[in-house]
Formats: sequence, C-alpha cells, structure tokens
Amino acid sequence: MAKLAFLPLIYLLSSLHSTHGYGSGAPPSQCGSLVPGHGLTPKDNSNTPYVVKLNSLQLKPGASAEVELTHDGSEKHFKGYLVQARSVSDDSVTGTFEIVSDDAQYVQCGEVPRSAVTHVFSESKESIKLNWIPPTNFSGKVEIVATFVQDYANYWVKVPSKTLEMLELEPESKPESELDSGQESESKQESEPELLTEDSDKSTCDLLDRLEAGTRQMEAQLQIQRTWIQNLKSGSNMKCAMQKASTDSAVDPSVHLARFSGKILKSDQTLALPSSLAIRWMNFIEVDNVRDGTAWNWTGGVSRSNNSHFSLDMELTEDEFARNITTNPKIIELWTETLKNNPKVQGQFKNFKFAIGQIYGVYNNDQPSTSPVNGNDGYLGIRSKGPSNETALADMYAVFYKQGTVDEFAINNHGRKKQAFQACKWYSKLPEGFSCGRGAPVDESCGSFERFIPIKCSEIVVKVAQRFCKREEINLEDPKPDCHLSINWF
Repeated sequence: MAKLAFLPLIYLLSSLHSTHGYGSGAPPSQCGSLVPGHGLTPKDNSNTPYVVKLNSLQLKPGASAEVELTHDGSEKHFKGYLVQARSVSDDSVTGTFEIVSDDAQYVQCGEVPRSAVTHVFSESKESIKLNWIPPTNFSGKVEIVATFVQDYANYWVKVPSKTLEMLELEPESKPESELDSGQESESKQESEPELLTEDSDKSTCDLLDRLEAGTRQMEAQLQIQRTWIQNLKSGSNMKCAMQKASTDSAVDPSVHLARFSGKILKSDQTLALPSSLAIRWMNFIEVDNVRDGTAWNWTGGVSRSNNSHFSLDMELTEDEFARNITTNPKIIELWTETLKNNPKVQGQFKNFKFAIGQIYGVYNNDQPSTSPVNGNDGYLGIRSKGPSNETALADMYAVFYKQGTVDEFAINNHGRKKQAFQACKWYSKLPEGFSCGRGAPVDESCGSFERFIPIKCSEIVVKVAQRFCKREEINLEDPKPDCHLSINWF
C-alpha cells in the first residue's frame, strides 16, 4: 500500500466495555440498574453528599414537578448523573422529562422517549435542573432517583427524592339549578368541548408552553437527522436499503449508537468555533489506491458542543456501519491473487473490514462533502473554514473500526520478501469494534512510520487553528498549539 500522510480524527464510540465509564453520558443499557460501568462498588447512599430536590411533594393533574440535582450544602460537585422517575408501587420507570440545564440530554428507557436524562460533558457541575411530567391519568406515588458520579471511584446509585404524590382530579360541584336542568342540558354540555379560559389553572398553561418548546427542540433534531440522511443518499457507495435499516434501528431503545467526546481548544481565543462537527471515514485497505471516484467513504454524525467540550453521536449502529463498509473489487482481486498460496489468510482477508476516520468542524452550516477528490488522497483537502480562515480538526487523534483479524504473512515486493500485517504494528494491536488512538513517534523496532497509541474515546481534542504545521515543526511528544499536525502513519 502507498504511503499517506493523514490528519488524525476522532469518532463516536458505540458501547464501551463494562469496565469503562461513560464520560459523555449514560447509554440506554444502564436504564435498569443506573450503575456506571466503572466495575467498582457504589458508595452507601446514607452518606451521600448529593440530594434530589422537588419544588413540591404533591402534584395536581396536568402539572409538572421541578427537579434539581445538587449537593447537600457540602459544595461537592459531581461530574456525571443519570436520573429517572420510578413508581413506588412497582419500581417501573414512569413519566418524561423536560431539560432545563445545558449539560443534559435525553435517554430513552423502554419504549418511552425522554424518560431519563444524563450528562453530556464530564465537567464538574453544582446543579442540574429539569422538569418531570407525569403520564396522562397517572395516579399514585413516585420517587425521582438519580445516580451521581463524583469521580471514577466515588459514585452513588439511585439516590431517591422524597415521595411525590399525584393528587386525583376533584369533580366540580354543580349548582342545584344545573342538577335539575334535565337530561338534554347534560347531554349538550358533554358534547361541547371545554375551552381554556383566563380562569384555567396556570400550571396547565405552563405545561403547554413547555410541551411546545420541547416539540420545537425535537423538530430541530429531526431536521439535523434528515439532512444527514439526504447527504448519505447522495453518496456513491450508500445503498437505500442500508438507509432504511439505519432509520428503523434508530427507534429501537436496545440499540446504543456510537459516541465520541472530548475537549475543544482554540489556538487563539479570537477564532470562531464551528457550528457543528462531522466525521469522515475511509477504508484502511483502500487508502489512496482507488483513484476513480469509487473509494468508500462515510461522512456524518450529530454533534453537541459548548465553548470547551463536545460530543458526537453516530447515526449507524456498529453492525450497520460494518455492513456499509465496502472495498473496491480491484483491491479485493489484488489481495486474492497475492494470497493465492495462503488460503487461511486469504479467507481472513475476505471477511476483514478496517476503517479509519477524522472528526472536523463544519462552519456556516456547510454540508460535509461525500465525494472524494482523486480517490482518498483528496480526503484531507475536504474541509470547512471559518470567518478567519480557521479550521477545526482532531489533529492528533484517530478513530478506528475493525472487524475480523488477519495473520502476519509474507509478500513479494519487487523481488524482496516483506512481512505484512506484522503483529508488532499498531493496527494489528487494535481491538475489534470501535477504538481510538493518539499520534505517537516511530517505534523503530517495528517499521519506519509514525503510529497511534490507544486512548479512551472520551479524551479526544479538537483544535481550532489557522494553519497547518510544516513537517519540520511537528513533534508528536510536544505538539505545537497554533497549527494542525499530520501523522505519517502508513
């Protein structure tokens, strides 16, 4: 394969191993236990420094409860959380939430959207506010329960609020004249809808306003997803059937979409932040060897960010993404011929998929391009620029997807025997599934190219800068803050 200088990227990690935490929010898989994936024992709730506050312990029909997650006066901040409402009678998840604070995102537990809320960023926070909306015609008692994560080793699971009681709707008493007005009058009243008047309960009006605001927010998210779907449909390698599979699975609560997250750093505080972030993937097996416009690539993602942190969600599950990766028939034919005397590795290669990608910033609502320029050599030239010619890139980081393994084998390279897929190579050490890496200097004991070392996928850094580093300026152990680096990885 040819040598290619690659500006590393960051991508959304799907499901982390059970010993990992969730730096960018809890997934739906935690809805039942509310236990972080830290692999440690939760702290005793009798000694928790955190509380779940309610504005009232009784709730009228049509009203919502104001909820606050905070400390008990100890001023101990927390980094992560997951909150639900549980029915006291059967411990089932009930009701929906409306987000008030910025560092919050909805989680779908079971079949009910917005039935839980978790953090977006792992920054320390003192308070999170939200509203809980009970189901229609719900009666009984509930507790708002929350898991608080102070740090990796210290967390409290299912810290309960005080019991919240739902009041039953009291029937309105009628004057005697109305009771004697006859069956015809009663029938007429029942057939006429009740109008909302100035004397209506103010909480009902507030609830309608919040529901309307929530609807607008959901419509905005749907519009983002429609844009990406349209973008994918226009790609040369995307099949409509694949699109439908993606859309169908997106509403399945058992599917956890990939997520990547981390920090945003500006080399100059006057530079503009991108309006959103996107991910660009390419086929590691093809690299720059396909130059007829048919090289596989995938661009997409739904991002959320503030001035210092970001998260980026994939729109395809791991299985869907794997099925979407294709390899040019000429490349397959080349490797099949090369491995004709090694049937074991030849079989491994037919089932092997390996993609590498880059996260970059999108300015002015530009549409991320799906068309490579001159194969994947043009991959790095596809960028969106801000008002001061700045670009946003995760310039020290790469994201990988790997399915299957390939044993080390020998090939004839212009009359010389050469080992391919050596066990010492960084890409041979990558786990299957999604993973992340940071650029590192050459390991002289195994080749002459720079490499990637594993990192957590919540530790990506997107840099905003106006220029790219000259080759003589690049030092992977002490990278310059005012220019984008490139990693000469293959």
